[in-house]
Amino acid sequence: MNSHPKILLVPLLAAALCLAATACRTKSALDRALAERARWTVLALDWTQNKEQVVLLSTRVNGPSNSSLERLTVRIVLQGAAGSATEEIWHTFDLSELPRGGPKDITVRIEAEGPVDGLGVDRLPNPTERERAHIEELAGLR
Repeated sequence: MNSHPKILLVPLLAAALCLAATACRTKSALDRALAERARWTVLALDWTQNKEQVVLLSTRVNGPSNSSLERLTVRIVLQGAAGSATEEIWHTFDLSELPRGGPKDITVRIEAEGPVDGLGVDRLPNPTERERAHIEELAGLR
């Protein structure tokens, strides 16, 4: 009867070692960059469009006081009168211009193809492979 606890202990130890090995697995460069991107926020505060179809988008960019990112790319979707997307613009913020740990308001200039009735800003926390091709800070990472 004393051998039963030992028999149960071996599979339990093996399972614990497998779980520990999986949990301690190092993150890929892509995973680390995505985790860093997730620490940043970009808000669309206000926007206007002039007669030349130029959209001036006021944004607020905020991130952690310690970040390895040098750039942060977002997708800006311009919408027409029906609410459907008319253009997709990719904009990259230079994070070296931002105070770390505090927000900064930045105006983005967009030359639109026509009238804009709405827009949205998407930081893309889980970009697809197609979307990653537009995100400078993820270029070449796997």
